Amino acid sequence: MVNSKMRILVTGGAGFIGSNFIRYLLKQSGFDGVIVNLDALTYAGNLRNLTDIAKEYEGKSYFFEHGDICEYSTVKKIFSHYDINCVVHFAAESHVDRSIVGPEAFIKTNVNGTFVLLDVAKNRLKENKDFFRFHHVSTEEVYGSLGDTGYFYETTPYDPHSPYSASKAASDHLVRAYFHTYALPVTVSNCSNNYGPYQFPEKLIPLMILDSHEERSKNPVCFFNQLHFFLQIDIPIFFPGQNNVEFSVLAHFFLHVKRHSQRNVYYRAFIFYHPRPIPADVGGIN
Repeated sequence: MVNSKMRILVTGGAGFIGSNFIRYLLKQSGFDGVIVNLDALTYAGNLRNLTDIAKEYEGKSYFFEHGDICEYSTVKKIFSHYDINCVVHFAAESHVDRSIVGPEAFIKTNVNGTFVLLDVAKNRLKENKDFFRFHHVSTEEVYGSLGDTGYFYETTPYDPHSPYSASKAASDHLVRAYFHTYALPVTVSNCSNNYGPYQFPEKLIPLMILDSHEERSKNPVCFFNQLHFFLQIDIPIFFPGQNNVEFSVLAHFFLHVKRHSQRNVYYRAFIFYHPRPIPADVGGIN
């Protein structure tokens, strides 16, 4: 259970899902510990995602550290300075097309960066027995692709098809290895695609909405009333299906980021912990 003794390192907290998780934790969960946000502020990270959080909590229960998870000395210093006893690991390169053009950055951040965090956490566990949890946020893309029907399950064999998904699969295996080898308390969640506020506009839904909003597309596939609804409220967006029958693409393919923050990460890492690194909430069509 999360309590005032929790000192959580959130990696990638200036990004889309990380910033939503920090906001959920501080504003809705009753959390009264300390959050340290470690972010390299690459193209998808933006501190403006957390302007309200910094204004209200900076220096009290929220701290920001600009740094790279691949730098061992930086991560070790942060662990020591803030006496970190929990990690929620969002930081990752996550765009499939970018991984095809430049896979090196994905291996560096997703594999090497995860290793650094795990190794520092492992050493911290030796020094500080109250180390609570290492929660690793992964993706359902590690399971490969599905046809028109079917679902991914926690027992689905890994079958990554891109440098991105292969790098995330490798990081998943590292997390499990540190549990089995060093008894590091870990949890893993393999979530389907997210949507919601603060999402970088290279992703499908914000890109389509912006295209429609700016009238760059004469036949937009997204039907919506106001952009405000998408940004603030968990609502479905409809695509035309067979015989012009609308169906909610979000209900079948996407998970709202607020639901992910609460159900996949918060509940998984802090509430319904199992002493085995079992993935949570896989599913959907990839």
